[in-house]
Amino acid sequence: MIGLFQVDITAARRTLAETDPPLSLTAYVVACVGRAAAQHPQVHAYRDWRGRLVEYQHVDVQVLIEVPTDQGPFGLVHVVRDADIRTVAEISADIRAVKDHPTRTGNGRLLDTPGPTLGRLPGLYRLMYAGMSRSHGCTTRSARCR
Repeated sequence: MIGLFQVDITAARRTLAETDPPLSLTAYVVACVGRAAAQHPQVHAYRDWRGRLVEYQHVDVQVLIEVPTDQGPFGLVHVVRDADIRTVAEISADIRAVKDHPTRTGNGRLLDTPGPTLGRLPGLYRLMYAGMSRSHGCTTRSARCR
């Protein structure tokens, strides 16, 4: 499902800019999404390979953070843990820390170590997608998720 909505964030941007250092708008959105998902646990649940419903106590949100590399800017995926209970200031500091030192995260360490080499292995992506297709999660081909 694809949706588009419009939100006035003028007051939120003003409030975020008044702090020192200014808080991240991304951190504000992550905190809002985390709190909204916590109120509706079925939104961040999934089905495992056996078809069982798995629910979590807290909400983790993935964000894409642009980090510099030798080849140019790169979008690094970072998981903001417990986004439903952390403050905007804490999430903003977390995002800033990853942007300043990407190798402090597991995904960031892959940029320097095996990541570039593994991407050149023939058949690796085909194997990864074959494993993902075995998942019992809600996909367009699955009739189980209605």
